[in-house]
Parts: sequence; C-alpha cells; structure tokens
Amino acid sequence: MVHTCVVTGCHNRKQKDSIRSFHSFPFSDPERLIQWISRVSRQDTCGNPWKPTKYSKICSDHFVPGDYEPDTERKVLRNSAVPSLFPSHPSHKQPTLKPRRKSPKKRSFQADVNCTFNHESDTEISAKCSRVMIDHCYTNQPVETNTELENLRDNLEKAKSVIKEKGKTIKCLRQKLKRRDATISSILDEMEEIKLLSSEEHHLLKLNFDKETLSLN
Repeated sequence: MVHTCVVTGCHNRKQKDSIRSFHSFPFSDPERLIQWISRVSRQDTCGNPWKPTKYSKICSDHFVPGDYEPDTERKVLRNSAVPSLFPSHPSHKQPTLKPRRKSPKKRSFQADVNCTFNHESDTEISAKCSRVMIDHCYTNQPVETNTELENLRDNLEKAKSVIKEKGKTIKCLRQKLKRRDATISSILDEMEEIKLLSSEEHHLLKLNFDKETLSLN
C-alpha cells in the first residue's frame, strides 16, 4: 500500500529510497491520539471532525528532530511525540508550542563564593558566609491565584441577575393588582348605583377589599 500524508495541503507520498518516514496514529494512547487529530485539523466531507483509520499516516515533515528517539537506524517517534509543523495551515490553526523549560540546576553556594580569608577572625568569616547565604537564599512563596475571587464575582453577578428578574416579575404583578383593584372598585360603584348594593354593603365590601389588597402589597 502506498502511504500518503493525511495532513491537508501536504502531498507527500512514500517513495522508494526516500529519507522521509510515515507514522501511524497512536491509537494505543487515547490522550495523544486526540492531540494528533486536533493538530491535523481536518474535517470529513460532511463537515464533521475527521477520524483516522489504521491506514492513516503523517509524514516526518510535521515532526521536529526532538520528537524522535536518538541513535536509531530508522526514525522512531518518542512516546510523547506530537506533530507540530504545519506550513500549509493558516496562522489561526498553527499549534502554539510551549518552550520546554529546563530544570534549574542547584547552585553550589560554596563554589560561587570565592572567599579568601587570610587574616580574619572566625567571627568575621562566619558573618561573611552568613551574608552570602542570605543573599542567595530564595524563599518559596505560595502562588496566589484569583480563582476563588473570580468564582465569588461570578456568583454575585448571577445573584444580581436573578434579583433583577424577580424584581421585574414583582413589578408586573403589582401592576396587575392595581388594574384588578380599579376594576373591582368600578364594579362595586356600578352595583351601588343600580341599587344592587346598599350604601352600607358597598362601604363594607370596599373596606374588606382594601384590607386584602394591603395584605397582598
């Protein structure tokens, strides 16, 4: 089977006597497999995320030298290798590479300090060495994060939003109550006019109705 690189815009094919190598997707490492698929940034004919098969290959043009095992006859990828070179991709699809941080070497304070104490007393020597050690001493300060503060702010904004919505609901209900009160009061006045209610009944009903309205407010 002729191997062809699956990266969009790359037309490399496996040829005889070519130094270019082709590598299968790491199906045995799900986490790294997701990274490979994301880096390829390809879609199928329906516009859905593309899925590789056991025949899918990526050529060596998309890997840096550090991705390969050293001192091997053929190119063998490290277990942590992820493709990172995609010259045919637009800038917004280029992967952001984080530089590898070298582990800091422990300083040998005694080696850094070239002290020559020829005619000094033990007390002076001790004081000088103490000052040197203090100058080169780095305290591990805890890293302060704003995560908790941000969460509190988010919760506060959500609470404000809920209160605002409740306030709108209450305002709407109060307007409905006012319209209802006006309608009932008008009906009672009309009933008194046409002698369906006496003046005393009219007064008692309006009085009781006003008490109910006040309790609702």
